[in-house]
Amino acid sequence: MALQRRGSEPRNSLFALNANGSSRRELTPNIDVSAPLVWSPNGQQLAFVSGDTDIYTLNADGSRLTKQFAGDSCKAANFATAWFSNSQKLVFARSCDGFTSDAPGSQSLYTSDTSGIQGTKLVRNLEVGGYPPKTEISSEFYLSPDGQQVAFVKDKNIYKMNADGSGMTKLTKSPGEYVSAEVSLFGRQIAQKLLSCSALIPNSKFTQLIPMEPTSKI
Repeated sequence: MALQRRGSEPRNSLFALNANGSSRRELTPNIDVSAPLVWSPNGQQLAFVSGDTDIYTLNADGSRLTKQFAGDSCKAANFATAWFSNSQKLVFARSCDGFTSDAPGSQSLYTSDTSGIQGTKLVRNLEVGGYPPKTEISSEFYLSPDGQQVAFVKDKNIYKMNADGSGMTKLTKSPGEYVSAEVSLFGRQIAQKLLSCSALIPNSKFTQLIPMEPTSKI
């Protein structure tokens, strides 16, 4: 990714070039590219965000630039993106703040078939925060690296579910003041890095390994 100016406004764009730096070619001349940029497991496709609203995919050779998702503008938009192991499907989460201090924000989860057969589907759209606070979810969605599972905080407990919304399971045995639940897969276990803001151990970090049940294929 390189920074390029258009008039007085800087913007980010994607370029292809040879290993020696020659033959530079701009791949996204009319698109402002934003993080995250995520390569598919087979290295053949790149997914990226544009303008805090849209998600695109692009082949490694610069061909087949495709808009997979077109979202509405929202306050403080943030994306998390992961590829399925087959390199054909994406799962992504989008968080938005409420437009006022009293209005709730949202956490949305989507899956996208980049082959174009099934398109992009909304899996969950949950409200968070606001006043009085919403209780549907109290964290962002955290994606496993292979896109198969999602973790989040609800009712002061850590939950996981499959990326298609099925198989929701509570992982913690008792409520706690958890503010983050990042999920990584290690064989048949889920390693949860939980940031605790409990009164006993403020801001402490710890790792908890929990056996993982077989997941359903999407």
